[in-house]
Amino acid sequence: MSTTTSPVKTPTSIQKAIDIAFPYIKLCRINGLLGVWLTFWPCVWGVLLAAYVYRVPPSTLMNILPFLFVGCASLHSAACTINDILDRDMDRLVARTKNRPIPSGAVSVRNAWIFMAIQTAGFLYLLTWANRVCALVTLANLPLQFAYPLFKRFTYWPSAFLGLTFGWGSLVGWSAVTGSLSWKVNAPLYAAGVCWAFGYDIIYAFQVSARELPLLSELRLTAFFAQ
Repeated sequence: MSTTTSPVKTPTSIQKAIDIAFPYIKLCRINGLLGVWLTFWPCVWGVLLAAYVYRVPPSTLMNILPFLFVGCASLHSAACTINDILDRDMDRLVARTKNRPIPSGAVSVRNAWIFMAIQTAGFLYLLTWANRVCALVTLANLPLQFAYPLFKRFTYWPSAFLGLTFGWGSLVGWSAVTGSLSWKVNAPLYAAGVCWAFGYDIIYAFQVSARELPLLSELRLTAFFAQ
């Protein structure tokens, strides 16, 4: 009795490209946009408040908001990459994170650094399209974005630092519309953004801390401090 075997399918060039790209898509979290939206909403608050104060027409907002969304996606993706680079040793210990591209070996640390540099360069190119004040305000946020993963190691208040980082978007949104800052308006709005991000990060930390506290004893999370 003769048997036939089905031919082995050779991956197409498109499939090979997808297989190569997908770990990097996971690394920068653009396969799930929750973090991008959390970065983007404070920008929207700043834009809408400026539009209300200065009676900016909707057509102008329709030009600004997509630009800010792309910028938030670019910045957040680079921040996720450096977060995974710095947290790779701890990520290997936790079931929730051990399959991320770096701890799983899908992306090498060297390639992750190169990828992060490319992401940052792309983000800086976007800033060339912004007005001068908006570009400077945005640049001032970069150290906060890239330093956040380190704060878990020496303070029990990384959630507060996250609030300072993500709430910054309200300043970016306002300056993108007005080309200036008005601290009489921007300071309360920024404080609201800080509290908002602090709150949702505390909720998130409480959800994971009970499972991961024995494995992450070297981390200092606000939720751990509260417990």
